[in-house]
Amino acid sequence: GGPPTDPETLRKLSERFGLSMQELMEAAETYESRPSFMIDMAKRRLKTSAMLIGVLVERKWSEDRLQNLSLNLENQVEQRTSELAAELVQRKNAETALRGSENKYRSLFENSPIGIATVDKERNILDFNDAMLEMHGYTREDMGTIANTSEYYYNPEDKIRVSSELSENGFVNEMEVKFKRKDGTPYDALLTMRP
Repeated sequence: GGPPTDPETLRKLSERFGLSMQELMEAAETYESRPSFMIDMAKRRLKTSAMLIGVLVERKWSEDRLQNLSLNLENQVEQRTSELAAELVQRKNAETALRGSENKYRSLFENSPIGIATVDKERNILDFNDAMLEMHGYTREDMGTIANTSEYYYNPEDKIRVSSELSENGFVNEMEVKFKRKDGTPYDALLTMRP
């Protein structure tokens, strides 16, 4: 297009650029309009520039969003890492407490002056302490050959009474029984069995 000719627009341009109205009018008269192909080319360039600016704005917005997502993910990873570290400390503390408890139990089990054995539901011997060996007169190797606690009863009636008590109550508490030692001699004992 051509230069502005509206007096109000010319007045504003005059003030803005420090030119007189007369200078602007003279410049307008000598102005040669650009050929239409140049105007079309300029419009295409403006359109392309506007599209590039749009792409750049969109890219910047995407980069900002990606950066925010990345920071959020880093924060979540950091938080979860802290949680896992705390869980690991708790687990290690629990394992340490459990080992301590197991050591106390093992110490009580092994050092008790009372004969103690652990058995499964079929009354197979799983573990026993030294006091149990002394009472029965067996060695650890001997105990490996004895499959079931039923072999320790001197009187078969005691075995029946223990089985009956276990069936009725699920436990036996200080029942008087006679067990036999390795050499076959009997001895009196108080039997307690707990699940």
